[in-house]
Amino acid sequence: MSGYKLYSDRGLPGNRDLIYDGTGETEILQYTHSNLVTGTQYYYTLEVLNFNGPSESSAWVERRACEIPSGFQSLSVKLESSTQTTLVWR
Repeated sequence: MSGYKLYSDRGLPGNRDLIYDGTGETEILQYTHSNLVTGTQYYYTLEVLNFNGPSESSAWVERRACEIPSGFQSLSVKLESSTQTTLVWR
């Protein structure tokens, strides 16, 4: 395994834009997607990279951006597998 590539529709259905190129970054397992629009649905998919190239893309996961309650500074989504995602907040 030699890294990851994370894609998003950026809130625009049908799009598939690279938002994180983690080629060579095997230890970085999270990404914070900033400047989201409150109320917008966002979709994400992940590819794992190795010497043969990228894996098949994971299933799309979706999250709706919402206002962060007071007392929280940030919220990020971490894709663990095709069936699991972890939300990290501070």
